[in-house]
Amino acid sequence: MNLRYITLIVIMAVAVETFGQLLLPESKVTVKVADEDGNPITNATVNFTFDQGGNRWKGEVKKQDLQRQTDTNGICSATEKTVGLVGVSAEKTIFYSSYKKINLDESNVALGRFVPWESKVELVLKSIRNPVPMYVKQVNLGLPALDEPVGFDLTVGDW
Repeated sequence: MNLRYITLIVIMAVAVETFGQLLLPESKVTVKVADEDGNPITNATVNFTFDQGGNRWKGEVKKQDLQRQTDTNGICSATEKTVGLVGVSAEKTIFYSSYKKINLDESNVALGRFVPWESKVELVLKSIRNPVPMYVKQVNLGLPALDEPVGFDLTVGDW
């Protein structure tokens, strides 16, 4: 093959990839962040992850990450192109974080936008009251007997 044909093929592959990104429909996601009693949480950090495709078999995942702060009503929103998968998480210092995944209907697109245009999500942050420290212990002792019942002491880490 001639060098011109190889160059043309590479340029066309890049153009198809870029053009495919341009054709993705947009979605608007609005998040309301509240505490357990339903009170809005102001200035909570909300992270949006809009999945934009890519070849997952090759580990080439394309996504757009956006970060917003909630207003006095605990609301914020973001708009971006996506293949239909959006992850939303919220966090604030005295609360446990919360996460939701939104699956939009790929077959329901009109004029370059998902229908319905705006997806509304509510995230509830639970307050951290009495945190209990957790410990991890790895023990590999092997089984002491195969044909008889045995017990294991988790505190000591021994049979």
